[in-house]
Amino acid sequence: MNEQKINLKMVEEVEKHPVLYNFTLSGYSRKDETEKAWSEVGRSVNMSVHLIKNKYTPYSRNFVNIIP
Repeated sequence: MNEQKINLKMVEEVEKHPVLYNFTLSGYSRKDETEKAWSEVGRSVNMSVHLIKNKYTPYSRNFVNIIP
C-alpha cells in the first residue's frame, strides 16, 4: 500500500472514533477511551499507536484550521 493510501485509510479510521477529535464528547478527555480508539486505529492500518499519533498530528492541525 502506498503512502497516500495509508494516510487516507488512517484518516478514515480516525473518523470512526469521534472521541479522538470531538471535544464535546465526554470520552474525549478520558485517556482510557482515547487510547483504546488509537489502538483500534493502529490495528486497522497495521501501525503502532505511537506512529499513528505522530502521523495524524499534522492532519489534525490542518482540520482545525479549515473547519470553522
